[in-house]
Amino acid sequence: MKKQKLRTEIKKTVEQVQEKGAMAASLTNAVTLEFVINTQIAIGGTPGALYQNEAEESFIHSGDAMSINLGSFIPDYIQSIPKTVKKLNKKKQNWVLDPVGISVGDERKELFQELKKHQPPIIRGNASEIINVAILWDLKIGTDKALLRGPDSTNTVEEAEESAVALARVTEGVVVVTGENDFITDGEKAIYSYGGSKYLSLITGGGDSLTGIIAIYAAIANPLIAALTGVSVYNLAGKKAEEKANGPGTFKPLFIDELFNLEAEAVAQNEFEIKELE
Repeated sequence: MKKQKLRTEIKKTVEQVQEKGAMAASLTNAVTLEFVINTQIAIGGTPGALYQNEAEESFIHSGDAMSINLGSFIPDYIQSIPKTVKKLNKKKQNWVLDPVGISVGDERKELFQELKKHQPPIIRGNASEIINVAILWDLKIGTDKALLRGPDSTNTVEEAEESAVALARVTEGVVVVTGENDFITDGEKAIYSYGGSKYLSLITGGGDSLTGIIAIYAAIANPLIAALTGVSVYNLAGKKAEEKANGPGTFKPLFIDELFNLEAEAVAQNEFEIKELE
C-alpha cells in the first residue's frame, strides 16, 4: 500500500472514531487502568475495561475489538485468556496483545507460549518485550541481544526489528515496536513513525494506553491501519503536548487534551516512512 493510500485510510479511521465512536474491550492492569480509559475516551472511543477476566465471554460481546495487557497477572489467566482469544478469533474480532512483564514468572511465560498458537492480530510492545516474545516462541532471528528490566526496555527499536518481522510472519499479523521512533511491520513492509515525546517514558501507562488506543481503531480498521493510526495519533499528540509541558507532571493532562483536539488530517500527515521487506 502506497503512502498516500495509507494517509487516506488513517484520516478516515480517525474521523470515523471521532464522529461515530468505536468500542473496544480491555483486559488491562490496575496500575494504568485510569490512564488507558482516559486516552481511549479522548480519541472518541468507548472503553470497556476490567481487571479480572471472570466473565470473558460476555465481555467480548461488549466491543468490536479487545486489548489484552498482562501487566497485572493472576493465575486464572492461564485458562481464561486462551479461551477469550479463541472466541475472539472465531468471531473474527481484532485483538491487541501487550506483552508487558513477559520475562517475569513461569506462569506468565507459560501463558505467552500458549498464545503463539492463537496468532494475535496485533502485538504492541517495547523493543525488549518484542525480542523476548520471539525467544519464547522459539524464533531464532534477532533474539541474541535480549535485555529487559521490569516493564522497561533496555534494547533499541533497531535491535528488535528482525524479531518483529519474524513475529509478524508467524502470526500473519502486525507487530508494533515502540521507542524513540516506532517500528510497525506486517511482515511484508516496515513502517517507521516519528514524533512522540521523551515524557511518555516517564509516566505510568505510556505503552499500555497506546495498546488501548490501537484496540479502539482495530474495532473499525484492519490491523495494519489500526496500528499505524494509533501510533500516528500518539506521536503527534505527544509532540504537541511536550511543546507546552514543563515536565512529566504537566505533560500527562496536556497529552490527553491533545488527543482530544487532534485533527484527522494532521494525524494523517504525521511523518512516517515505508520500506518494502525482502
